[in-house]
Amino acid sequence: KVVDPRDKIARLIGVVREYPEYSYELNDNGKNGDEKANDGVWSREIIVPFDALPGIYNLDIEVYDKTDNLIMIKTENGEKVKLTTTITVNIE
Repeated sequence: KVVDPRDKIARLIGVVREYPEYSYELNDNGKNGDEKANDGVWSREIIVPFDALPGIYNLDIEVYDKTDNLIMIKTENGEKVKLTTTITVNIE
């Protein structure tokens, strides 16, 4: 669940690390696999190609603001880094 008290998040993009030509925009609008609009749960229904090779894949999620810039956060030591997370997917 994404909590956005300052209302800065506009888009979440998931890029398959092993095949970066595959990217997917997640949404919070109650469509395309998202159950309820504006609930802070960003999701996306993705149909895996029938010929996808079995294995473990990483979907790297990047977070963008309303001006389409990556949202940056500060680490404990003050370094600015992009706000990201990774979802691991196992295709059998």
